[in-house]
Amino acid sequence: MFVNSIDIKEFRGIEHCKTPLSLSQFTVLVGRNNSGKSSILEALSLLPLPTNSLSYAGQNRLSFVEKLHGGKTSMIYGYSGTAMLTFNVKGKMWTLRISDDRDSTARLEIDGVSSSDTVGQVAAALNISKESDLISKINKHEHEHEHKIDKILNVYPSGTNVQIRLS
Repeated sequence: MFVNSIDIKEFRGIEHCKTPLSLSQFTVLVGRNNSGKSSILEALSLLPLPTNSLSYAGQNRLSFVEKLHGGKTSMIYGYSGTAMLTFNVKGKMWTLRISDDRDSTARLEIDGVSSSDTVGQVAAALNISKESDLISKINKHEHEHEHKIDKILNVYPSGTNVQIRLS
């Protein structure tokens, strides 16, 4: 799945983007410490299904990022309100809203439509005929990345500075 651009509002350390960040097949993020590079990567990591479980983390994507930073409110700029991530994927606008409301979960809309069947909605948006095929593709992709990371960690001793490029 290729993301053409991302627009971030109130997510992690990013208050808002002046213009959506355009992405290409090869994009390099350069900036000072605490300038939002990791926040952009974390936002992208929530696609395509923020509530899909990550095999290597034992929890869903959103919970994983929440726990990295101390809870749901740490996902929101200023620690209250609603974060909004808007992705342009294959000409469709995908909007993920993350609210500080204790009872709410992240809500995904594709071209302004949200559905209780998020998996079906994402599969349809990506032109994948069966929901099970979508989950299989996601799990296969994550398994391949998990295997690459394990190989790298087994080759390099602890404390070695390693650059990892996952495609």
